[in-house]
Amino acid sequence: MKVWKSKALIVMLGVFILMGCGKNDLQEGKAYFRTRQTDKAIDSFTKAIHSNPQEQEAYFFRGATFSARGQFDQALGDYSKVLELNAQHADAYWSRGYCYQNKKLDDKAIADYTKSLSLGTKMEPLVYELRAGAYFRKAMLNEAEKDLRSALRFKPRDPKILRGLEDIKKAKADPSFGPHALKFRPLEEQPQYGEAPLSPAVKSANDQFLEEVTREFGTKERAFEDVLKRARTLYGQGDYSTSMKRLNQAWLLDGDNPDVFRGYSLVLRAWGYNNEADKWGQKAKAGGKTL
Repeated sequence: MKVWKSKALIVMLGVFILMGCGKNDLQEGKAYFRTRQTDKAIDSFTKAIHSNPQEQEAYFFRGATFSARGQFDQALGDYSKVLELNAQHADAYWSRGYCYQNKKLDDKAIADYTKSLSLGTKMEPLVYELRAGAYFRKAMLNEAEKDLRSALRFKPRDPKILRGLEDIKKAKADPSFGPHALKFRPLEEQPQYGEAPLSPAVKSANDQFLEEVTREFGTKERAFEDVLKRARTLYGQGDYSTSMKRLNQAWLLDGDNPDVFRGYSLVLRAWGYNNEADKWGQKAKAGGKTL
């Protein structure tokens, strides 16, 4: 459900909106944060904290910087310190909730989002979207829908929110639905594009890719090796979504290669889709033959 996926940039923009004027190290840290010089930002915020251990703003923005880097444990510590200093800090609650959600601690995330909303955060639409994501993952579809409709009041034609509502509708109609259902991922993140007939637009894009990559490498075989190598590198870096996309491109080049199916299995297992991972692992062991 893409409405709450990849929120890091939006969350950072939300923090930008909240930024006021600071002094000395704090002001310098904010300037570095705006330009995403995160190492320097953390260093400046840390100096500000050493100068004044009660400076809640320095903890808040250092937490935001850690969060933007995906260092959620460190961010949690800073946001909790803010709330220790000021239990009414609405934006520290939703920011901490975002960290909990990324650690798949959805109950804690929901509690923090709810507290933030009760305190009147300025980021109300974003918090509704984020809480909807936590509800969705817990298969609390009515609650997720209610939150998305609340967010829609602020952004009536937002395409991501509308897609999210459509996903919830599909999920309610599907008795086999699970909060992590693979079929709710974009088709390019599903093995063999969901193993379903491709739309004309997707087929045309794939045909263009095959033509361009074959021209670049001279043969499909050489192109396949390059694309598969990229998929493996991305997997090693933890970028599973892009790795799956590259594996699908490799499949287009060699539709019965067991290395592709082995790659599918690895990515699916990393995501927690163990049943699907077993299926592709068995197919790889069978030499790519249909089971």
